[in-house]
Amino acid sequence: MNRFKLGLLVALPAVLIFSVGIIVGEEVVLFGLVLWSVFVIGIFLYADRVVLKVCDAQQILVHHNPRLIELTEEVSRRAGVPAPAVFMMPGDAPNVFSVGSTQRSSAIVFTEGLPRVLSQDEVRSAIAHELVHIYEHDSFAGSFAVGCASLLGMSTNSALAAAASTGAKGFGGIKAITAPLAALIVRFLVPPRRELRADEYGARLIGNPLAMANTIRTMEKKKHTSPLSVPPAVAHVFMVSPLPPGPIEEMFSVHPSLVERVERLDKLHQLMISSIRYLPRTSGQ
Repeated sequence: MNRFKLGLLVALPAVLIFSVGIIVGEEVVLFGLVLWSVFVIGIFLYADRVVLKVCDAQQILVHHNPRLIELTEEVSRRAGVPAPAVFMMPGDAPNVFSVGSTQRSSAIVFTEGLPRVLSQDEVRSAIAHELVHIYEHDSFAGSFAVGCASLLGMSTNSALAAAASTGAKGFGGIKAITAPLAALIVRFLVPPRRELRADEYGARLIGNPLAMANTIRTMEKKKHTSPLSVPPAVAHVFMVSPLPPGPIEEMFSVHPSLVERVERLDKLHQLMISSIRYLPRTSGQ
């Protein structure tokens, strides 16, 4: 589904350019398609770097935080996938996200507060959650959405700066249009259900739904006392939205509610207990 949506997002502007070009002229078609192709290639190649740059994330090695690296490798081995690179970004609130177009080029980004605040089982939960996103190609779709939204924002700022320098008027409402458009792109590429899937599959991977639920609760609680300084267009890549409640947060919100996520994990925990309880006993028992 992510690939279908990405293909649709790439194809629709090209069709629009071609349709307009038929009326205006072939030169417009050629220029528009070349410009759009450069844009798409740039997003595919550099979307991950844009996200890492916006969040001021830096790669860490074993000697920086050996336990975090060890836990990442441990959960990756359990999942049977290559261990992603590990990055750290500023922020006291525990949170995490992932980037990468393939499993071998992927990375998990932890806030500085995550290993300090969460227990080892909760850190494993956060890692497992992000490994599911990487495996399902959610991470790339999220990065692509950030790239589109960021480029849209930069284009808007450039247009406003050019209008101000020439004294042109009538551009004041551009941001009122581009912000909802950026939010629409994010909502189109990042459905809320992907977080529920990552919660469930990640909890099954480590065999501990309650640890996953506690991780989400702690992240939600700490974001109000130590909010992360990130743009709204990046909030969707995090395991829990780092934005405080407000109209902008609501516009870009793609995360299910805390209640829904915890309730589903509690039900999974009960299901797993029941499955163990009613396993058939061997003749020797």
